[in-house]
Amino acid sequence: MPALPRCTVVIPHLRGVRPLLATLHALDRVAVELDVVLVDNASTDGSVEKAVDLFENIRVVRSGENLGYAGGANLGLEHARAPWCVFLNDDAVPAPGAIESLVDLLESAGEEDLPLLQPALRSSSDPRFFDYAGGAGGLIDRWGYPFALGRLFDSVEIDDGQYITGGPLAWASGCCFAGSTALLREMNGFEESFFAHFEEIDLCWRYRSGGGRIESVPEATVYHMGPSTLPVGGLKTYLNFRNNLWTLRRNMCGLQLFTVMTIRMVLDSIAALRWLLIGKPVMAAATVRGVAAGIFRRPWRKVARSGLSRTGREGWGVYQGSIVAARYLRQVTNTRNVMDRIGGWGDSMVKGSGS
Repeated sequence: MPALPRCTVVIPHLRGVRPLLATLHALDRVAVELDVVLVDNASTDGSVEKAVDLFENIRVVRSGENLGYAGGANLGLEHARAPWCVFLNDDAVPAPGAIESLVDLLESAGEEDLPLLQPALRSSSDPRFFDYAGGAGGLIDRWGYPFALGRLFDSVEIDDGQYITGGPLAWASGCCFAGSTALLREMNGFEESFFAHFEEIDLCWRYRSGGGRIESVPEATVYHMGPSTLPVGGLKTYLNFRNNLWTLRRNMCGLQLFTVMTIRMVLDSIAALRWLLIGKPVMAAATVRGVAAGIFRRPWRKVARSGLSRTGREGWGVYQGSIVAARYLRQVTNTRNVMDRIGGWGDSMVKGSGS
């Protein structure tokens, strides 16, 4: 009998032959027994058929429409066969040993304290640099703006080992995101109304709110080719602003939510004005539409959280200040310069872990 898979890898896919094949070639060399689920998000470029021809062990789950990253990932999660699940972009190439490291850490964790994990993400076009999609691990500031170890907005750092110590995160990037299959199903996976962008930040926030831990795994590296499915432009900007505000509304309440949303209306209005001043009216309009949808629309019915009851971890990975002010007023370009105000990192740097 064939060995049961130790890990399911879910790859939502819309288009792009070469990036997808590079990802599958890397998975084909992984020593861990994998169950690779390729979610066909109504692809029309022949890339799925090419992948099936070259990789006979992958399973294809077909959708009749483009469900986005969130819906595609959830569809793959429904079909996962292994106890551990890795969500992987179709243009993300795991380095040798990366998937093995993630699985080993998940298997060594106690059942009552399962983590969500993110490897270090590097740019495939220049591997010296961290990748924009999540750097060495996702963080967030008190006003809900995400950034990462190795990336502050448009400033991306060279990886010189500055984040080699694993530590607590606010979120793990959907570019490569690992966790327990059962746990992810318990939380109903990603919020599908997001379509793409911020769905992983929302899920991780829900997990942290119950005391769940999210950690960086710097010894594992994944190379990301960049935004091939949804390139930089109006739609991406719209989704980012809309889904960011939806994440706040789904995970905050009362006075905290009122205060944060008030501040965000001011800061996001400044962002739209900045687009206008630099001659990008399409981006400015997308920002305004995203903010309006983020404030006035509510497509979700219920927020599914983890069943944990621990406290003390909700602030992990959260910067107790404004990262916008740090970046654009104080000209901070390096995440290391704000580490002393990020929750959980004092202890983790001493102990060498975020647990």
